[in-house]
Amino acid sequence: AVASWQQALRYLSEPEGVLYQASIYYHMYAVFANRNDSLKANMYAKLALHRALQSAEPTMIAACWQTSGTNYLDNFFKGNDHLQLDSTVFAYKQSLETFQRQEKWIKDPAVVVLSALNLANIYSEYYPKNYLDSARKNIDLALRISKNEAGKTLEINCYQVISRLYRKSGQFDKAEQALLKGKNLLDSLNPPDFF
Repeated sequence: AVASWQQALRYLSEPEGVLYQASIYYHMYAVFANRNDSLKANMYAKLALHRALQSAEPTMIAACWQTSGTNYLDNFFKGNDHLQLDSTVFAYKQSLETFQRQEKWIKDPAVVVLSALNLANIYSEYYPKNYLDSARKNIDLALRISKNEAGKTLEINCYQVISRLYRKSGQFDKAEQALLKGKNLLDSLNPPDFF
């Protein structure tokens, strides 16, 4: 697939082809991130965002900010460099702000669910407790999108993050209720047994 994408890039010209270039770079980022090739993943995340911003297409911009945030987050986990975490937060916020400004023009709202959930996780794990309200707002957005657009798998992830937030604030009964909602949703998936 990568070879085909690289060949396609040769035929795409600017400015007409920037949206397609962004899409190809977005997918190439995923390939190299899954291969744990940080050097190429970094390069393709940057190229995807650059081309997405040139395209001015809101869905691709939100998606590429999310990819950029995920790339920074992966780098943070590898080296515990807090500058990477700051960049992660900035990128996820940009993804969410793009969605909030352009919501009626976003073709696939699910692209911001990961930004919202990951930002909520970051706030709950690495920020003071007074950020829990911000985390909750992000989860509420992710949950709304998941219920309406994204599907049950992302909705289950929302309940896991909600449970984590409740546990962090000592509300164990609510944490359990959130986990049970997620479990019930998981049990309702077809096929229920993944093995």
